[in-house]
Amino acid sequence: MFVSVGTGIHRLNVKDIAQMYTFMKDLGVTQWRMAVPKPIGRFRKTMSTTVADWNDILEAYRKLIDIHLSEIKLEDGKIKAPINIEIEQVFRTELVVKTMNSFKESDLTCFYHKNRCSLKANGDIVPCGYFDDLITGNVRQDGLKRAWESNSMQQIKQLRISDVVDCRGCVLRHQCGTGCRAVAKHIYNTNTAKDPYACYQAPFLRDIVVPLFKKYGFTLKLSEECNEFADWSIIEQ
Repeated sequence: MFVSVGTGIHRLNVKDIAQMYTFMKDLGVTQWRMAVPKPIGRFRKTMSTTVADWNDILEAYRKLIDIHLSEIKLEDGKIKAPINIEIEQVFRTELVVKTMNSFKESDLTCFYHKNRCSLKANGDIVPCGYFDDLITGNVRQDGLKRAWESNSMQQIKQLRISDVVDCRGCVLRHQCGTGCRAVAKHIYNTNTAKDPYACYQAPFLRDIVVPLFKKYGFTLKLSEECNEFADWSIIEQ
């Protein structure tokens, strides 16, 4: 049976991630996904007491990835690992053999939800679960087509990497894709602001994850677009 566990990283569990990894393996969990909660919904009311310090978050990620990579073996080009883990845009077990996603200037920022929207229980339609307060219509009153084609919906769906003003000139925007537009909107009140979560994670991938791959004899494979915006020669060092 395929079992996937999702974990929100917060102040009370951030220093237990390595022990949780052992716990997940012992249980026979197939996949473990983790992420830092986004500043939306009711979480915004408790952030001051629950959000973990980013230094602690990234250190926990570093320890976890280090342990995990040490346990991975390749046999005939296939991964053998006790568990698959996924950490937002920072790390996935499959990156040992697959090419990492990257973005061009003309790519849509909302790549995951570019052809999707979300429907609330009351019929309200929003661009995604993170844009929970941007109601573009109601399926009972307006229908899905009208809500999807509305200006407010398409302003999100058609936003491109080059449109995010705060990220212009950043050498890592090809890797993070400017992050999450909903997070940027909730924090800075504009869709074209930077996503501070991505600003912590993208340098971590370059400066910490890439060397860890090298440490265990793996190569983080990058698509050609990555070299268009930044010097990733660290991978060859």
